[in-house]
Amino acid sequence: MTEATHHPKLLVLAGSSRLDSLHRKLARQTVEALRAAGVEATLADLRDFPMPIYDGDLEAGQGLPTAAKALKELARRHDGFAIASPEYNGSFPALLKNALDWLVGSGELVDKPIALLNASSRATHAWNSLVGTLSVMSARVIREASVTVSLNGTRLDAEGIASDPQIAALLTSALQRLHQSARMGRYAIVRARPEHLGAIPNIELAAARLLSGHAPESVLRETTGDAVLHEASRRPARFSRRFRSEFIR
Repeated sequence: MTEATHHPKLLVLAGSSRLDSLHRKLARQTVEALRAAGVEATLADLRDFPMPIYDGDLEAGQGLPTAAKALKELARRHDGFAIASPEYNGSFPALLKNALDWLVGSGELVDKPIALLNASSRATHAWNSLVGTLSVMSARVIREASVTVSLNGTRLDAEGIASDPQIAALLTSALQRLHQSARMGRYAIVRARPEHLGAIPNIELAAARLLSGHAPESVLRETTGDAVLHEASRRPARFSRRFRSEFIR
């Protein structure tokens, strides 16, 4: 398996119902930052997608509402997402929840990377709720790309956000991680070749990191030696029999 040449498109969702929301300003600036870095990015302001409350009977009987259909198509064409969401009553807004409900059935977010952008250091419940909902939808929340840009108590507009060096640095770092995750999501399957053997130890180490804290570090640093890999590539059937006899009891 090898990475295919791909230039990912990112969709930035403004999930606030308020017109003059800090999160809407943050979403606009996120799009500008991505475009300035040469990334194709689109802003989706959910206020521009007026949809009825999700109703499975409505969808089954009349099909998708026009706005829901447009949002689905927009999501389908993009490889990764950034969601700027405020906190309302201990969770994220109903506007955003309803939009996600309309996206569940057709899977536009499945296995796609998502960064969560928060404009208030006081808002923590919304982040946790949103992570739970997106996980159920099989999306991949990229924690390294999810940041809190503390704008509460400020009067910054989109231009003020852009001109603040600390905010700009934080956003840039997060968006780079999101962009990288979107690029890594596209692969082509190819026949294994001898030159691919050198990548196997790195794959083993990456897999071992998932077990960090659950196994001894000495075990997590172990990789298959070059001699064993080359022997397996030369005599796969013999190696397979040896593996079964020695390691499977």
